[in-house]
Amino acid sequence: MDQRLFKAARSGDVAALNILLEEDRLILEKLSLSPTAENPLHIAALAGQTDFAKDMMRKMPSFAREQNQYGSSPMHMASARGNIEIVREILTLGLDMCLAKDKGGRISLHYAAMKGKDHVVEELLSQCPKAIEVLTARGETAFHLAVKNKKFEAFRVLVERLENMDNRYWKLINAKDEEGNTISELVISTNQHQVLDLLHGKGDLLGLEQVNAAAELETNLLLENQTGFLSSIFLILCSRAGIKAQLILLIQVSGELLCWVLCSVCSALLAGVLEFSEFFVKLGVFLCFVGFSGLFVSFKCSLSMGFGLFS
Repeated sequence: MDQRLFKAARSGDVAALNILLEEDRLILEKLSLSPTAENPLHIAALAGQTDFAKDMMRKMPSFAREQNQYGSSPMHMASARGNIEIVREILTLGLDMCLAKDKGGRISLHYAAMKGKDHVVEELLSQCPKAIEVLTARGETAFHLAVKNKKFEAFRVLVERLENMDNRYWKLINAKDEEGNTISELVISTNQHQVLDLLHGKGDLLGLEQVNAAAELETNLLLENQTGFLSSIFLILCSRAGIKAQLILLIQVSGELLCWVLCSVCSALLAGVLEFSEFFVKLGVFLCFVGFSGLFVSFKCSLSMGFGLFS
């Protein structure tokens, strides 16, 4: 590629592009026949140069379908970048553009999910709903990619769109990648409380079989992980009771603070700095505060165990 054309695309200089076209009216056609890895539209999409990209598509619409050495099209780059205007402009050239795959089998929806561009995810699914069922070469859905990259907002949009689609698509949220990972397994193993909160109560979407599988996985993780065993049991009971992640975190912090206070006070007792009478007064006040929190959690867990797990 002519370096002047590359610089014009990177900086979004439409005037410089027009000057080059005056010098050689076939400069873009010649470029399309050359073995260049990327065309000016790739560069403009990557650099977020919206006006230049739109002008380039009017002059050379075929550039939108070209792929670089990694199989990425301008649509992939615009989606990863989060430039919804370029995405919309490319889609006017053909809705099939959103289904173009790179060498890893990823489409533009996958790029948007991986990068957490939730507004692009929404746009792509509104224009091309079938994109939600496309798998990567590793058997990953857009849900897998959003969870693996911890992009909660993108995952939320995917779930909301899925709920409004025909239930034959619902199986996607329970799909396994080539390594056998389901969404539930990935969420639990990476401790993504926001996603757990989002999925809580969506039994119709997840399916009873997947809910049971998630519960079994949690149990297995407990048995494998000797560190924090009691803490893990506490988290599972809280989850079963429907307690929000923020409250779980607050109670966990209170517990850790209690342990710290006890250790500090015991050290002070041993050193003779604190008397036993003063120790029991301060400990009693603190335990009252923590006790109310514990009572609340125990009550909710009991209700859940009685009316939820055995229903």
